[in-house]
Amino acid sequence: KPVDFSREILPILRKSCLPCHNANDAKGDAILETPESIAKGGETGPSAVAGKPKDSLLLRLAAREEKPFMPPKNNKADAPPLTPDELGLISLWIKQGAKGAVETIPVPLVWQAMPGGLRSINALAVTRNGFEAAVAHGNQISLYQLPTGVNESSLFDPSLSNPKSGAPLIQAADHDLVESLAFSPDGHWLASGGYRTLRLWERQPETRRALFPKIAVGTNWSLPSANGHAMLLSSAKGGSLQWWTDATNKPAVLPAAATNWVEAVFSASATELALLKPGGNIEVWQTGKPVPLHQITLSNQPTSVTWLGTGRKILASGRGIALWEPGSTNTLRMIQPDQSWKSVSVDPMGTGFAAVNPDGLITIWNAKGEKQREWKSAEAVRALAIDLGLERLAVVNEGRFRIFNTKTGAVVTEPTHDARLERESGRHQRLLALSRTRVDQQKQSKENTEKQVKAETEALKKTKELLATADKTLAEKNKPVEEKTKARDTAKEELAKAAEDAKKKDWENKLKDAEKALKEATDARDQAAKAQAIATQNLELTQAVMAKAEQDFKNASVALGAAEQTVKECEDQLKLAEASVAASKLDPQSLTLQTETKKALVGQKDGTVFSYDLETGFATETWQLGTNGWDPSSLTALQGFALAWRDQHHRWQTLSLRPSWKLVRTIGRDQGESPLADRVAALAFSPDNQTLASGGGIPSRSGEIKLWSVKDGRLVLTMLNQHSDAVTVLAFSPDGKKLASGGTDKMARIHEVATGRMLKVLEGHTGHVLSLSWRDDSQVLVTAGADKVAKIWDVGLGEQKKSIPGFNKEITSVNHVSGSSEFWITSGESIRLIKEDGNGVRDTKAEGDYLQAGAISSDGSIVAVGGIDGMLRLYNGQTMGILGKVAASSNFKLH
Repeated sequence: KPVDFSREILPILRKSCLPCHNANDAKGDAILETPESIAKGGETGPSAVAGKPKDSLLLRLAAREEKPFMPPKNNKADAPPLTPDELGLISLWIKQGAKGAVETIPVPLVWQAMPGGLRSINALAVTRNGFEAAVAHGNQISLYQLPTGVNESSLFDPSLSNPKSGAPLIQAADHDLVESLAFSPDGHWLASGGYRTLRLWERQPETRRALFPKIAVGTNWSLPSANGHAMLLSSAKGGSLQWWTDATNKPAVLPAAATNWVEAVFSASATELALLKPGGNIEVWQTGKPVPLHQITLSNQPTSVTWLGTGRKILASGRGIALWEPGSTNTLRMIQPDQSWKSVSVDPMGTGFAAVNPDGLITIWNAKGEKQREWKSAEAVRALAIDLGLERLAVVNEGRFRIFNTKTGAVVTEPTHDARLERESGRHQRLLALSRTRVDQQKQSKENTEKQVKAETEALKKTKELLATADKTLAEKNKPVEEKTKARDTAKEELAKAAEDAKKKDWENKLKDAEKALKEATDARDQAAKAQAIATQNLELTQAVMAKAEQDFKNASVALGAAEQTVKECEDQLKLAEASVAASKLDPQSLTLQTETKKALVGQKDGTVFSYDLETGFATETWQLGTNGWDPSSLTALQGFALAWRDQHHRWQTLSLRPSWKLVRTIGRDQGESPLADRVAALAFSPDNQTLASGGGIPSRSGEIKLWSVKDGRLVLTMLNQHSDAVTVLAFSPDGKKLASGGTDKMARIHEVATGRMLKVLEGHTGHVLSLSWRDDSQVLVTAGADKVAKIWDVGLGEQKKSIPGFNKEITSVNHVSGSSEFWITSGESIRLIKEDGNGVRDTKAEGDYLQAGAISSDGSIVAVGGIDGMLRLYNGQTMGILGKVAASSNFKLH
């Protein structure tokens, strides 16, 4: 049967010929993609002559019968030479007429199992506020809270199935490797790219719900358990108790003997209840029991009771602290009975506890009751909490909150205002400084163009003078020519009249002299005319240069005005930001610790709850739980990434601190036809969160850039053939008007978002462009890549300002610090903060194996990197100290 071009010939050409002979990169103008382009040929004629294999250049060169042999030896694409069978098939196809068509032939993919130990981090993204990181390893996407690296969740596509069995894929975000990740600027969306697909994940609204909704509104006293599975209710403190559990969602009423109590507290498992009685004794109860399990007699006049860890130990504080555990009723350990203690806080790990006396003396003990540290608080202590194995102590005083390092006594953090607003104010300060620098640059540019205008004005004046002189000289040289012409003509006439030989000879001599004189006059005139033409041309050139100088001056004036307007806007925004900071003065009312997230939660009267990382003191999330009607003292951290509080209606509400993400859209297919040609290696959101750009393409063939509507997944714009090889990185300019791209064709380009038109081609890299980043004013772009060099570009001019070498391995990420001219660079072995002038600010040699990805919070305070060893490492952007390390899970269920 006839040879099929699409099924039999095209695969051979793709393997050995098309890397160098395609529509985007046609060596010798020869394109071998279709029968038509093959018949047309290139510089040396048709590549194939229908019916004549021996006359077909394609076959002669591929068979090594004629030079240059194709494909060449050691070619960059590693294209292999054709086999005898392949040559025979092409010969037969040409003999049959070299006909056919390019058809889309779906190739069924059979997904294979990935190695169980595949942990390499392929892509990494950090939210702008620095609260969350998304990590791609294998076909997994894991989410981590920052800066501690606490694992929040993993993202799974429930529609994925095993092509062989049809069974659901367990815990996978993609069939194939997740190649790219990007958070939207507002943190509401996360995009992930795989093979011929991209997925959009949406952050779900905070989940708030009522604890035990069947409980009637308006209960006077209530207490939830730390695990959220139980609730105590009473009509009044000290009255009869109802014990609710979520297993039945019904109350169990404790016996009358359980009434008349001062304080009640659940054990960690919520299976036991400790009641402090007015006489100072403690009873331990279980539901369904008619009598208490334990009755503890105390002599230290306790005023509060709490459980220590999960070992069912009980602490009773008052005049001294009594430490009790089951089986030791008669051997209570008394700790410092000579002082009164209050506000007892236990380490959730059960390693110890802390308390404060009425004089403000804070003391920490281990679980054995041995004193570890103490210091005096100058202000009255409202609340305290200890965690991280007695290493961190959080204290709330009147209008003040601090976290202490208990080993050194140093203050880890002491916020005075809303840290989110302070960060934003700091960003506006940097933006103002940057805009003022821009004004200085534009002033200098205006001065330079003004000097140029003056210089060109003087040059124009001189050129006009020279032209006037040339015009005068030409006019002067024209007169002798006229005179000499008349003299010559007269000599000719007289020579013609002369009859005598003597007179003829005389006029012949006179004619020669006249012609010689005329030639001399003509040459002088021509020389003057040439000088006049040059002077005229110089005038035209000088006028053009003058016009350009005047236009440059106008442009510089406009740019200076715009820069000065930007400064004014930045000053106004900074004033507003500083006013917001001033109005956000902290007035902490309550304190609780969320152990899973390692955070201190501080409640305010207005219903705001601030969150601070215990280890570093970094301010993280903020929640608005209610209004002034809520009960700040009720703020309670629950197990399982949640917190609870009592609202203005005296009903307990709970909020999950673990963000929930939902897959809302998959664009493309990894089987059959897809609008995406190959792997999606680059993703970027527009500044307004409305548009998603994807980049990829067929390696060695073409680059593909597409813009999608985030709202409905609609294809907005296609930019084909913008690169001659696959696109590896994309970034929208901060003003949203431009899109920068980089690819394996060693080029970076700038495109107009509205039309897709290419604006600038940035040439200079000698290796793949792997990363790029814009400065906030959209005037400067940094590109970097496999050539181990970072380049700084003036976007307006499209010119390179600076080249920064000195890296030993490929540069895999570049990230500008918002509002500054500094940027973080991650190379295979190092992390550096660099200024645009090339000077380094700080750097560190990275731990672990080759770094493949890097991302930062917008202010540069947190730097996240990941590499081949699968370890997510988090650094303090100010000190380069390590904040946390998280190993990607190797327990993959991959197909």
